[in-house]
Amino acid sequence: MTTVIRFVERSVFKPAPVDVLAELEEIMRRIEALRAEVTGEELAVADAQHAYAALLHLVYSGFLGQAPSSN
Repeated sequence: MTTVIRFVERSVFKPAPVDVLAELEEIMRRIEALRAEVTGEELAVADAQHAYAALLHLVYSGFLGQAPSSN
């Protein structure tokens, strides 16, 4: 997320070299699969991690939406 911070602080738009959104989606899929196998405190942790990954996905999607136009 340093790419987003750099954009906010210095208006430098330089996306990460990896597909961050795809990576976050994979993490969320893995957490969703794991949820069926855990209960109690582990389930609460899984839910919190999923929510965090979803938030990061939202933030990075918004960052990508700020791409300078090529006009």
